[in-house]
Amino acid sequence: MLSQGADVFAFTEDTPTVIQTAARKGAYSFGHYTPMLKFAPDHVVSADRPLGGHLHRFP
Repeated sequence: MLSQGADVFAFTEDTPTVIQTAARKGAYSFGHYTPMLKFAPDHVVSADRPLGGHLHRFP
């Protein structure tokens, strides 16, 4: 997808691979269920994670 011009990713995996690969190519990512900011602090836009039935957002 990066080679086809995608520059923002959202995914539902619990692995930093997508975020790290996107960051190396200059793309941005949104995490889902797991805050991934520590893996690419300059390229993670946000993440959401349901806690106790409520949706909480993590920058």
